[in-house]
Amino acid sequence: MIPKLNDVPKYDVTIPSTGQKVRFRPYLVREERILLGAYESGEADFIVKTIVDTISACIVDEVNTNRLTQFDVEYLFTKIRAKSVGETIPLGITCEKCEEETQINVNIDKVDMPVSELVKTIQLTDTISVDMKYPSWSYAIDEKDLKKVSSYDSIVNKVLKCIESINTEEERIVVKDEPVEELMEFVESLTKTQFLLLKEFVDNMPKFYYKTSFDCVYCSHHNEIQIEDIETFF
Repeated sequence: MIPKLNDVPKYDVTIPSTGQKVRFRPYLVREERILLGAYESGEADFIVKTIVDTISACIVDEVNTNRLTQFDVEYLFTKIRAKSVGETIPLGITCEKCEEETQINVNIDKVDMPVSELVKTIQLTDTISVDMKYPSWSYAIDEKDLKKVSSYDSIVNKVLKCIESINTEEERIVVKDEPVEELMEFVESLTKTQFLLLKEFVDNMPKFYYKTSFDCVYCSHHNEIQIEDIETFF
C-alpha cells in the first residue's frame, strides 16, 4: 500500500482583526489544484470562496472563518501560500515610463498587515450614533461587482457594508435584521458632513498591500509600486 504523507510542518500566524494566534500547515497538492482551477475560472466568487476553504483546511486550530474580515483572509492566505510554494515568487511588472515588463522577485512572506484602532462608534447627532464594523470576507466578492457601478454607488455600498447598528436614545437597531432599503434610506438622509464621518472609517480600514520598487531593465527608470490585489500572487 502506498503511504500517505501526513507529517507536515506547522507555523504560527496572528489573525489581524482579532489578534488571535493560530497554527497552520502548508496547503497540499490537491488544494493547490483546486486553487488554480478557481483562478483559471475567472469567477470572483469562486476564487474568494476557494481561498477561504483553503484557509479553513490549513488552519489547525479552532477558528470561525465566517467571521474573518476581508483583510484577514488576504493576509492569512498570503502567509499560507508563502509556506506552501515558497516565500519568493517572480512577477512581471510593467514600467510606468517605457511600459516594458521587468521580472522581479517578491518575498510574499514579508507582507504585513498593520491594524490601527479605529473609532467604531460615530456620533452623528446629539441623539443618534452609528456603530461601524469591518466587513466580512464575503465583501471581497461584492467589491469586485461594485467595479461595474458608478464610483458614488460604490462608496455608498461600502459604507452600508460597514454599518453594524444605528443607536438612538431608546434602542440599538442592528441593521442586519432590517430591510436593506431602510438602511439605504437612512444613509441617503445624512448630510454631506455626516456621511463623510462614515466614509472616513471605510477609507481607513486595514487593507492588503505590498510595496516594493525596481529599476526597469530597459530604460533604468526607478519604479515604486504597490500591489493591492491578492490574485497577483497566484
